Amino acid sequence: MCCGTVSQGSPQFIVVEFPGPVSPSELHIQFHGGFSGQSCLLEAQSDDGSWNDVMKFYPRDCSSLQVCIITTAAKYATVHVAVVLPIVYH
Repeated sequence: MCCGTVSQGSPQFIVVEFPGPVSPSELHIQFHGGFSGQSCLLEAQSDDGSWNDVMKFYPRDCSSLQVCIITTAAKYATVHVAVVLPIVYH
C-alpha cells in the first residue's frame, strides 16, 4: 500500500477498511523512496464515525519491514484503521 508523494505534504495517512470488525494486534510498516514517518499515530474509527487514538509508535528511519506490537489495553473492535504519518523527507 502506498502513502503518496512528497508533493502531497505532511502529514499523510493510510486508511484500511476491513470486511468486518477487527482488533489489530500488530502493525507492519515499511518505508522507502527517501521519506519516512517518525512519530506516527494509529487510529481506529468508532461506530459513530469519530476517530480514536489507539497508540503512538516510533518507526526507525530505514527501509526494512518493521513490526509494531499494539499494546493498548482497550483494543478497539473496528472496521476502519488509519495510520497517520508526519513525513520526514531526506
